[in-house]
Amino acid sequence: MEDICKVQTGKYVIGLDYGTLSARAVLVCTESGRVIAESVCPYPHGILSCLPEGGTKEMTAHSCEGLRLPADFALQEIDDYVNAMYHTIREVMERSGCQAEDVIGIGIDATSSTFLPLDRDGRPLCKTEQYRGNPHAQLKLWKHHGAQEEADRITALAQERRENFLMRCGGKVNAEWMLPKLLEIAGKAPDVYEAADTFMEVSD
Repeated sequence: MEDICKVQTGKYVIGLDYGTLSARAVLVCTESGRVIAESVCPYPHGILSCLPEGGTKEMTAHSCEGLRLPADFALQEIDDYVNAMYHTIREVMERSGCQAEDVIGIGIDATSSTFLPLDRDGRPLCKTEQYRGNPHAQLKLWKHHGAQEEADRITALAQERRENFLMRCGGKVNAEWMLPKLLEIAGKAPDVYEAADTFMEVSD
């Protein structure tokens, strides 16, 4: 890989994909379109089945001593995403032998809607002592279906108002979208909703 980068001139881009159970990165030559290096990093915590109760217990991979989550919840540990970003990008750079100054862009993608609430300082609420044990302060994965009731409410209202957008989405609002999840937080955890300054999508 090092020889490839020494011979080639030009610039490179990195693509970072946040999947359901792992993140993947590729480093691509902009001139040839050739993939120079790639890396995969599984999330140690996977999809959470529980949270630390009251924000007092340390959450480790494969442990479940706190609040057990409902079956339709799909939450993840934000640190897994951060660490996967550093790991995969560092690894493709090391494997390729390319120089950091030759990377001209990084593109990020993830299945929507995967998001988490942040405070006014840009800190995830789930990393604060007050909200650490609150499921609605966590990173909600795209496949979180805890907001089905809220999705049904929005669908019913949209049908009543004859909203045209329903024609483009199969006639109903999906519980995986951000709006039902926001309504779920507002209704079931109003303190989290009020404390949040921003709700950030993973791809943001």
